[in-house]
Amino acid sequence: MPKTLGIFTGKKSEYNGLILKSLVTEAKKTIQIAEYVYLNREDAPVKVNYNEVKQVNNIICRKNSRLEELSGKGYIKREKDLWKLETKGLCVALTLFNDFGDLRKLVDFEDLQQQFKIALKKIKRHPLIALITKVGDNTMSDQYDMMENDPKFIELFLFKLRAFTDDLIRLGVDIDAMSKRDFQIIMANKLFSWMEDSSINS
Repeated sequence: MPKTLGIFTGKKSEYNGLILKSLVTEAKKTIQIAEYVYLNREDAPVKVNYNEVKQVNNIICRKNSRLEELSGKGYIKREKDLWKLETKGLCVALTLFNDFGDLRKLVDFEDLQQQFKIALKKIKRHPLIALITKVGDNTMSDQYDMMENDPKFIELFLFKLRAFTDDLIRLGVDIDAMSKRDFQIIMANKLFSWMEDSSINS
């Protein structure tokens, strides 16, 4: 029997999965998440019935329901009136796309790559990072060059996040119970090892 997470067991499985997938492209208001769930669930209608969307909205936002559970387990967070994915949520959401091509239809990887390059330049200008790369070996510098110059890096980065998360789930790791910090440390270690191997082999 394949391993799965607690959030994907029982009746809550479909709604929890759709909530995470709805937030992959951008942060959303509760009613926008409800509309996505309504239009993408198994018994999805052809046309939108906003009374039924409101019913879904009531289900996912009531006390101890879907949004509250996912937030409590560190998968999503609320900032003002918008829900966003945490790192855990993004990584698990990526595993819900059976075909990575489906994700390409939703995500503008070129735009994401440009945003990433802008953020990376800010990081490289940080005095501590500049000092480390100056006095250390070339490993970190090579990694930054790879990230900045590879036009497919973001796509490969997300693919690796999905693969690493799939491995954890398959091994039976209880991601539901794992703190956001512990999950981030595990993923960071895996990603740095991958980038180091990539820079050595390039």
